[in-house]
Amino acid sequence: MKILLVNYEYPPLGGGGGTQSGHLARELAKSCEPKVVTFCP
Repeated sequence: MKILLVNYEYPPLGGGGGTQSGHLARELAKSCEPKVVTFCP
């Protein structure tokens, strides 16, 4: 299964959503194929 994660703050800059996306992507990688899409200003 392929899963797309979209987050403004990735890689994490200090906590919050970026950290959660990182943890979620690592866990999903055990059984799926996650991709993370982000925006870097």
